[in-house]
Parts: sequence; structure tokens; C-alpha cells
Amino acid sequence: MKFIVLGTSDFTLACTRALIKCNVTVSALISLPEEGRPLNSADIASFAKKSNVDYMEFNDINSAESLKYIYEKSPDYIFSSWPKLINNDVLAIPKYFVIGTHPTELPRNRGRHPLHWIIDLGIMKTSLSFFVMDHGVDSGDILLQLPILIDEQDSIVDINEKVIRSAEYGVQKLIPSLSDIDASSVQKQDHKLASYWRKRSPFDVVIDFRMPAKNILRTIRSYIPPYPSAKIVFCSCVIKIIDGNIIQKSVSQYTLEQMEPGKILSKDQYSLTVKCGDDIIHLISDGPLPHEILGAKYIHPPAKYFAESHEALLLALDL
Repeated sequence: MKFIVLGTSDFTLACTRALIKCNVTVSALISLPEEGRPLNSADIASFAKKSNVDYMEFNDINSAESLKYIYEKSPDYIFSSWPKLINNDVLAIPKYFVIGTHPTELPRNRGRHPLHWIIDLGIMKTSLSFFVMDHGVDSGDILLQLPILIDEQDSIVDINEKVIRSAEYGVQKLIPSLSDIDASSVQKQDHKLASYWRKRSPFDVVIDFRMPAKNILRTIRSYIPPYPSAKIVFCSCVIKIIDGNIIQKSVSQYTLEQMEPGKILSKDQYSLTVKCGDDIIHLISDGPLPHEILGAKYIHPPAKYFAESHEALLLALDL
């Protein structure tokens, strides 16, 4: 069996390692040019060189140049973790089909940024789904699903590592059975049960202290480095938050209930202790706090600061 692998991440490398362990031929690894890669990208080129696998970069996987390169490799299968849309011209090239993956229990939760939403919504169990890619979004016939358990304190880095381990195991389980797969051995997705997650925006990771503490911590864990971090908006400043925890109450329950969300209880150069919707939360920034917040007593809801410093804040959020 001959494979071409598309992707940019450690997940891509895990799948390729597993394919090599299965003694199939990996004819080529294809990635994006450096300037177009997502934040969680890996060094695909170095891995390809060490593994003696042909390596190419295409900014547009659907371009005529890319199609020609893939076609000339005559793959039996393409294994894709490509972070952009793949059109039908690519899907039609392999002798059999393109294998895609998605870390949810398809047909539920198709779509964008699944690991972010898993954490942000407090979901405790998901699956890594291997499927036959078609023209839809994560809608093809399912080849294999492997359960993944989520711990309450898992960050997006932790879950990504679980998905990578599951991918390496899943590929080694799937590949020996590929020659026996036909229409009767795949699981058709029930499209009536399908749901879709939308694309995350920078506004989804702006902390509002009216939120419950657990929700704030989930938001932080869903966007820690190498992602650009959850953020506090204050005046015209954007403060990156990389960690946090609920602290033991230093006030009575009555006093806590009478305290406004956003009240700053303490601060130092790199951290803040703030009353949120239901508790007291300690937050750690990725650098020294701006001087504007050091003398403040409250952090207001983000809408106040967006109204006052709209253009500067939008630039700081990288919208």
C-alpha cells in the first residue's frame, strides 16, 4: 500500500510513524510553507528527511501544481490532517480514498476547533474518529472510533497529547484492515444526528469576571501556549493569562456573595486575585502586568473597555 500524508502538526507525525511501523510505503509528506502554518505546527521537513520520505510544501493543496505532484505519486490512500479545505479534485486522486480524522464522536460535533470546545464546554469524553473524507465537513463513512477520556484539569496541550497517542494506536489498528473494507464494513454517519461547532474567535477567550470560576479556568486551559492565551481586557490593555486556580476563600460566604464580580483583591507583578461570578480566582499572566492595572480596584466587563478603546483593543486581540 502506498500513502501520501498531508498535515502540519505532531498529530501528522504520529500518524506517519504509525504508517511506517505498519510497513506500508509513505511516498510523500506534504505540508504548508512556514508562513502559512498554524501555531501548533511541527517540523515535518526534518522528520521526512530522517525517514527518507519525499517532502513538499504547497500553500494551496488544491492547486494545479499540487494535484500534479500527488497524481504522479499514484497513492492508494491519502492520510490527511490538513488544516484547510480539500476539494473533490484531491479526494479523487487516490486509488481508494482519503482518510480523515476528527477528535469527536461523529456525527456529533463536526467542524472547527474541536479541542477548544471540548474543554470550554466541560466535555469529559470524546472519540478520535477515522473516516472516509467526502465533499462535506467531517461527514464521511466512519472507519474506526477510539474513545478518549478527558480529565477535568486537562489543558488543550494535554488533550492534544491524548489524541496523538490515540492516533498512533488507531492507525496501527486500522491499516491491516483496509484491504477488507467495503461498503458493508464502514459505519454510515446518521446525518440527522449531526451537529457543528463554529469557528472560535478571539472574543471567545476574553475573560469576563461575571463568569463562574470553572468557566474562566476552562477558557484558560483551552487556549494556553502554544496558542495565544486567554485574555483580560482592561482600559486599552490586553493581558495574556496562562494559568489560574480557585483559591481558598479568605472571606466569609456572606462577604463573598456581596462582592461585585471584577473586584481586585490582590495583585503583584505577574498575577491577580479577583472575585468572579461565584468565587475568588487567582490568575497568572505571561509577563509583567501593565502599570494601568496596578493601581486599579476593579476590572469591569469587557464591553466597557471595547466601547472606550475599540480600535486599539481589536488590534491587540489580533482580529
